Amino acid sequence: MSPFQKLRPAYGQAVLHIGGSAVEWFERGAEGVLHARIDVPEADAGLLADAAEKAWRAAGGTTRSCVLAFSRPFSFHTLIALPEIGKKELWGVFQRRAQALAAGDGSVYFLARDMDRENAEAGQPARISWLLAGLRGAGPELRLRLRDRGFHVHNVVSAELAAIEWGRQRAPEPEQAALVIVIGEGALSVSLVAGKNLYYQQSIEGDLATRPSLASGLVHEIKTCAAFWRKKSRGQTVGQAVVVGLPKARVELLALTLAAILPGVEVRAASDDERDPSGRHGLLEAPRAAGALNPELAFWLPQRRRRVGLLAVLGSTAALALALVLFDAGRERLRALREQALEFRRATADLEPMQERTRAADELVEEIGRHLARGKEVAAHGVPLERALTVVLAALEGRAELQELSLRAESGNPARLTLVGRCASDPAQLVGRLRTVLDRLQRSEVLSEISLALPEEFGENAAEYATFSIEAVLQG
Repeated sequence: MSPFQKLRPAYGQAVLHIGGSAVEWFERGAEGVLHARIDVPEADAGLLADAAEKAWRAAGGTTRSCVLAFSRPFSFHTLIALPEIGKKELWGVFQRRAQALAAGDGSVYFLARDMDRENAEAGQPARISWLLAGLRGAGPELRLRLRDRGFHVHNVVSAELAAIEWGRQRAPEPEQAALVIVIGEGALSVSLVAGKNLYYQQSIEGDLATRPSLASGLVHEIKTCAAFWRKKSRGQTVGQAVVVGLPKARVELLALTLAAILPGVEVRAASDDERDPSGRHGLLEAPRAAGALNPELAFWLPQRRRRVGLLAVLGSTAALALALVLFDAGRERLRALREQALEFRRATADLEPMQERTRAADELVEEIGRHLARGKEVAAHGVPLERALTVVLAALEGRAELQELSLRAESGNPARLTLVGRCASDPAQLVGRLRTVLDRLQRSEVLSEISLALPEEFGENAAEYATFSIEAVLQG
């Protein structure tokens, strides 16, 4: 379990949506939307994996790479306000609340993100608002079954949080306060967002399509949210609202009600696709929205992918530069070294000390051969590794220590770079430094699709240093 999120700059094109009673495949391609829904009798990992395969085939899916989006009962989230407390106590609070939200499920995967810090009043400690989100333990088993069926899951997210981020990004001014109303199949929600922060969020259980009476409860929550923001912002009103999960025509009707509650509010539909009469496509596409309010709910699976190691440890650019220079010099240098080794062996065959030096020469030739083979593979993919390493080392300088760098290059796919580093395990330092590292890497022209995996251990039992890994696609 990890209380910290993995941040990614962008999510994939297809979405596999997992609900308690149905599985849906959604893909937006050049020929339009591919969508299929398969109902399931119960939330069993085997049945869900079978339904995912059927939904993919029924939709005519063109890829098996997707974002895995869980909705209730698999995912959960809440906002909690806490005073400033120590790391150990904070971790304990998160763990207890996550277990309670998961209804006693023994395996829970969760993260927590600082949303808002209120100024301390006279004699009172400052309070911090945290977004706590997570998944029940069924997630890893389902992801393993999907992997066995050939699905490649890029990200695991909460469908409900994704809808909030999707709506926030479609507000006229995403950095300003906005009301995000999500109309889902099993619940309605009202949220207040501003920039990267979620300030208010309440849900109403039920389906508006089958229980129209829920509309009155929705109006009540909107009024409560508006009153909350006026108090928090010292009299400001919410000037924009986005509705996710309803078609544009019905959003225009809802706008009349919102105008009575929030005079002058600008209301938008998250999706204006005329081919989507239910508005469902907006909810299914939302998990693709990369952003602070749609974090990856990560858990670690056994690695099955073949990795090609470039160097065991790279202490500086000199090690990688040596491999590339040797490759450029190429076969002539290797042939000359082999000739020298053979001549040396003939001249010293009867001398034991010299035989030892001969074996050392042979080992050197083998090492050069390995470097040449690695360089050849790198060159075959056109990967600007020397530039990439320069970018990586510059991003890590003074923030973290590089321990390992590896390349995975599969036929027909872009080459992927994985680096393993070490940083102080204090959460504040770790997250702050790695956010800077990610920002620097994302600005480079040689790396894309950058993802960060943080350590699971957090608290007083954690080591002095924490190990993290970063993956990226190399351009070139």
